[in-house]
Amino acid sequence: MSVTLNVLGAHLYLERDGAVLLGERGANAAFGAGEWHALAGHVEREAVRACVVREAQEEAGLALDAEDLTLIHTVHLLGWPP
Repeated sequence: MSVTLNVLGAHLYLERDGAVLLGERGANAAFGAGEWHALAGHVEREAVRACVVREAQEEAGLALDAEDLTLIHTVHLLGWPP
């Protein structure tokens, strides 16, 4: 029997007055090093909203309440990573 692992990622899309908050990925990032991207991270045995709150704090020093977050999009990619 083959086992398929699923990696869950959560992203924060934060917009105010037409500006979107982005963070620059570090030079040693495993994916998209040096590129600008929405704050994001892998879900680590936690609720997706808890992951977004944690990543916002870790990456940008933002204090968010999980209850204030709204799901706007879901993607399920089969066969990723290759």
